[in-house]
Amino acid sequence: MKKQHLFALYLIGLMVILGIKYSYSRAGFRELDFILAPTARWVTFLSGINFIRQTDVGYINHSIRFIIAPSCSGVQFMLITFAALLFPLVHRMNSVKSGVCWFAGSFLFSFPFTVFVNGIRIVLSIYIPNYFNKWNIYADWLTAQRLHTIIGTVVYVTALLAVYYLAGLASSSNVKISNDMHGIFSSKVVLKIVNRIVPPILCYFFIVLIIPLIHNARQNDLKKFGEYALLIISVCFALILLSFIVYTVQDHFSGKE
Repeated sequence: MKKQHLFALYLIGLMVILGIKYSYSRAGFRELDFILAPTARWVTFLSGINFIRQTDVGYINHSIRFIIAPSCSGVQFMLITFAALLFPLVHRMNSVKSGVCWFAGSFLFSFPFTVFVNGIRIVLSIYIPNYFNKWNIYADWLTAQRLHTIIGTVVYVTALLAVYYLAGLASSSNVKISNDMHGIFSSKVVLKIVNRIVPPILCYFFIVLIIPLIHNARQNDLKKFGEYALLIISVCFALILLSFIVYTVQDHFSGKE
């Protein structure tokens, strides 16, 4: 695919992401019900907990005091998924037609994938804090809000790394590294593993941290955002390290076959 066509897909993709991100920041329940409704049904299926639709508020269960609100819609993760599937991978397409199909497929896939992952995140956000309260695990640094952020980051980033890995397999022949590797930490192995981890993480940081940072800088709310960003980065670093270990072991044993 020619560079000008690739640049056009990148530009359109960026415009789509920024446009939806801008609209999402101003959207209420009615505008987001297209994703909140299937998410609430999926959460009910997974947990057995019924949620009642309350217009302009969200989907509520009064007995557990939990609301699937517009802030829980997952639209941000949908944009991250779209970005992670588009920007690092679309250049592998060998024609404009296949590039456009990959663009459209990435965008369409991001919606059901978001509902699936976000439902799991919400269920964990319901049950894990209950166990923490029951066992009195909370500490001075681990507040309910921080636990909520940790759960969301772990679920979203893990799912993002998994889908990016599978998309990488689907978009390329993924030629195996030959058996003449100079040890498990061969530069080729490290580069291959880094290519599996870094692109989706960068997309995650761009949408979750960089764009909000610009907004918070204008609002002079940097201290609170800094604490939030540090927590996100710390969790992501732990997941990156874990992923690196898993991929290293995987490639080590596949290289011996």
